[in-house]
Amino acid sequence: MDVPGISFLDAPVAAAADPNRMDIAMFVGFLPLRAGDEGLRARNVVAARLARQGWAARANDTLTDVPVRVTSIEEVEQLFDTGGRMDRHAIVRSRPLPDSVELPEGGLLFVVNLDGSDQRVELTAGSFTRVQLRDLLNAALGGIAVTIDPVLNGTAALVFRRLGATPGSLTVYTHTALGFPVAATAASQAVGAPMGVALRSFFTSGGREAVIVRMGDPVPLFARERGRVNALATLVGGEYGAGAASLADLLGTVLPQLPAEFPTRDPWHGLAHLHGLQDIALVLLPDLPDLVATVPALVPETETSPRPRETFAPCAPEPPATINGAIRQARPASVNAGGLELWSRIVVWAAEQVERITPEAMVVTALPLVDEDAEVLTAHEALGVVTSGNGGQGMAHRQLQIAAPWIASNEARDMPAGASPADGLLAGHIAASTLASGAWRTVAGRTLAPSQRPYAAPTMLGFDTSPQLSVIGYGVRGPTILSDRTTDPGSFNQANIRRLTGLILRAARHRGETAVFEANGNRFWRDVAMSITTLMRQLHSAGALRGLTEPEAFDVQCGPQTMSQADIDAGRAIAEVTFAPSHSLEFIEISLLAASGSIEQRRAGA
Repeated sequence: MDVPGISFLDAPVAAAADPNRMDIAMFVGFLPLRAGDEGLRARNVVAARLARQGWAARANDTLTDVPVRVTSIEEVEQLFDTGGRMDRHAIVRSRPLPDSVELPEGGLLFVVNLDGSDQRVELTAGSFTRVQLRDLLNAALGGIAVTIDPVLNGTAALVFRRLGATPGSLTVYTHTALGFPVAATAASQAVGAPMGVALRSFFTSGGREAVIVRMGDPVPLFARERGRVNALATLVGGEYGAGAASLADLLGTVLPQLPAEFPTRDPWHGLAHLHGLQDIALVLLPDLPDLVATVPALVPETETSPRPRETFAPCAPEPPATINGAIRQARPASVNAGGLELWSRIVVWAAEQVERITPEAMVVTALPLVDEDAEVLTAHEALGVVTSGNGGQGMAHRQLQIAAPWIASNEARDMPAGASPADGLLAGHIAASTLASGAWRTVAGRTLAPSQRPYAAPTMLGFDTSPQLSVIGYGVRGPTILSDRTTDPGSFNQANIRRLTGLILRAARHRGETAVFEANGNRFWRDVAMSITTLMRQLHSAGALRGLTEPEAFDVQCGPQTMSQADIDAGRAIAEVTFAPSHSLEFIEISLLAASGSIEQRRAGA
């Protein structure tokens, strides 16, 4: 019946996601927030949704250490600023001052400009200690921290530092009594955030859905070592990094164990959010190569305007004041042997923790950049870490995939040299291939976008020389993913076979979750066997399994032959599944002998 002024519309029923979906990636790391009211409103909407999902205690407008689900890079940019990382902190130092500073009657106005706005401080005449001046200025200035440099021969400088994690400028105007005979300016510029670039690469390469666990703001590009140590401690969690002042100190620090099975939400931190995200197939820590860097990023020397001659030597050299638009000519941060060893330990730790939580997900990471020009480390030594790293215990793990080398691309346009690690790109191709063809399809042979190419690839890096890496190089059609491998040297070396196994495990888990309260007997065992057999038949029909007949391709057993009486009495049901995965050829080389017209297959590898 139609009622005037009232319309009844049938709301469309939302399509349920495939419970066996294997393309969703979890990114854990550091991202700047999107500035402005629109970014704040977008984050408040997400925070309200998270509060309804049980995250009321943590959900706020910073979206820190909570799982944020996104389906496009546009959605990411509404919440976060992927290119909003600072290149440095804006810091201005005075000339050295004695402990007692005289402020004359005629110089009592002190002016500081922060991001284009002047802040004026009315001082009083008289004698002040440096500590008194510091405290007075800290109380009067907003958005600026004033500290004192270490004392040298009885003198020390006042240090003005712009607070906040967004780029901006700081100018201290002339004030001779406070150590500024001329105005001094410092500024921080915006560059790409490693996790932001990884997210760009993921969605550009075909990824459709991701979960972001933001751990805070990224450290500046030219951050000192202590800042990187603190960020690693935040990323890992627990007591990791307590008391450490350098990356070398972390090599002797024990990595913590994440909460075990079925913990409450209170201790979930970083990677531990995987406990509540049962559809995740790929896990990434995009900041790692940057945080373990022991050779800082450098910008080429540029001509600057003349400056007054300095009459003192600073305690530590500062990087150039600005990058002068030369970020694409900059050299990315790289590692020495110690940094590479630290990276290997954290990566293996991450794979082990993910395995403790779920056997269904893979850790996808990238080999840090090695700067051979600086003779810090050779490519051979870098590749050797994959087999001998982690304190000599090796990095072999069936749930770990390492991409190499780095990639120069449009997605990394605001990174030094326009290059970034390849983990986001590899994860995006895996997600796209999974959605289009199935989790069991290899991504080896997939070509990159025209704007993407390997960056600073060691000449010895190849799919045949690096069997435990997922290598990106040049194929017949241009830049190509040459191999799709885990670091496991055994049966799970081909990553697509490991992903197929994860798919089967996920399907079996979902079947088990629906049968928690069913009687553990013959009927239940038969239902479990039939449910898994149906999945295996679908995989066999799709080409995921080899063998002309089902008995050749797989076998599913569930019953007295797979469990003891003790298992049955304890309420455990055990199903055993054996299967023969199809092996994908990663490469095949064919020679055409024009003289005879014959074709010869020279090499093929799986």
